[in-house]
Amino acid sequence: MPVLAETWLRKATQVSDGQHSEAALLFQQIRTKRLYEPLTTGLPIEVKFEEYGRGIFAKEDFSGGQMVWREVPIISAQTSISLKAPACSQCARSLLTAIDYFGDDVLRSMKPAERRVVAKYWPQVSIIECPKCQREKYCSEDCLKAAWYQHHQVLCPKKNKAAVELYDFCDKGELCTEGYWSAPFSPMSVARIWAAVIADVRRAVKQAREDGADTDEPTVEMWAHAKAPYRRFIAYGKAGHAEWAHKMVDLMNRVFNNFPDGINYKIDNREFEGRYYQVACNCQSFSDPLTPYRRFLSRMKVDSNSKHVVPYMASIGEPKEAVFGGLFALHACLNHSCDNDVEILDCDVGGFPGIGVRARRKIAAGQELFSTYIDTRTPRAERRAWLFRAYNFWCQCRRCQFEGDGPEECSHCGIKPEQGKYFLGCANCKRAWYCTPKCQKIAWKKGHKRICKTKHSDVVSSVEEPVREQIRKLADLFYKEMPKHLSKPSESK
Repeated sequence: MPVLAETWLRKATQVSDGQHSEAALLFQQIRTKRLYEPLTTGLPIEVKFEEYGRGIFAKEDFSGGQMVWREVPIISAQTSISLKAPACSQCARSLLTAIDYFGDDVLRSMKPAERRVVAKYWPQVSIIECPKCQREKYCSEDCLKAAWYQHHQVLCPKKNKAAVELYDFCDKGELCTEGYWSAPFSPMSVARIWAAVIADVRRAVKQAREDGADTDEPTVEMWAHAKAPYRRFIAYGKAGHAEWAHKMVDLMNRVFNNFPDGINYKIDNREFEGRYYQVACNCQSFSDPLTPYRRFLSRMKVDSNSKHVVPYMASIGEPKEAVFGGLFALHACLNHSCDNDVEILDCDVGGFPGIGVRARRKIAAGQELFSTYIDTRTPRAERRAWLFRAYNFWCQCRRCQFEGDGPEECSHCGIKPEQGKYFLGCANCKRAWYCTPKCQKIAWKKGHKRICKTKHSDVVSSVEEPVREQIRKLADLFYKEMPKHLSKPSESK
């Protein structure tokens, strides 16, 4: 029924030449309900399409600090700059071993009791490589099979010779290479979308043959069905990026447009930019919140001998995290506010790394939830300029309304001071400037009071207690019992 309704409403919009706004809005509302209602079943949120677009709304009241929902990505890839940190290529679980962290030399230098602490409390890590290419590592047979089913059957360098060049480029860990790439997320994030589409079409063709079809040619419907999960992710960006990254476009086309079975995906400039901006606009970074290192810190506390391992850890420091970029179906529906009422955290979701969306303050039922796309500590002018370039909107949130751009203009009335003079700023937040105490009082009552007292928010944080704090507690425990003639090692940077 919803699909039939969408068809007629789309026709109504076309017949009216886009002038019938009610039909267009109703079409989007029905489509949004069809796409997202199955994803929000059992959750205290709903996705609605209103006058200014899609958004997530609370179905019940939330208190500050309450977890609203948790989510795993529909597709993800490890960032190129963190590839040296071992992790499961499919689920993002950390594969850090004790040898990876301490190193053979340090482990050999430890006393037997210290080595026993490491052996006893460092979690067992299972590492399984792709048996064909040995270029992907997984935490389990299940993840290996899931990756092969979803995308790796298309991207495996053993089966796809053109993919060798793509893997080699990603292994370099370069964020900006003229002609190829310019983004913090990995090219593999985009490649896995095309690979997943091809893999889905292959399965559909195989099923059709088993059902009696007399051709191996995929239908338009098969391609549409395979692409459907990724239509949820809105893309916006400046045209012409594909021309700048022309070498990567050519490489991707060689990777996905060369299969002997004829199920190929042509990657031209338009297709490349569409998928690139889908990932650029919706990609959320996340990491394993329960790494072997963190679990080791938690477990070793119960052993009195653990205090002797702490100096080694203090010298080595925290291990580099494996950071992934993922597309999350519900998270992508969150709109932005510099005065965001929810925050995104690394989170364990049913035993797998993912994200959690947590309320920062009280949220009433029916209220739209807002995340932030940027570190809100950034000055207002820079925030708004970046958001306009990246997402094509001029932020009008409460924080942007009641902060200013500098002492050269009153943040309330907009008047400018005499040449060579400047207005005084808010003594508390130092982010708003006023020409008179009257303007300051008016702005305070209208909304600056709320903004002035609201803490700024990072784009991402961890749901776990910070690792640095845990290791400091262990270090303090050790130094209290340490003989006075031994010196305290310097704190690692």
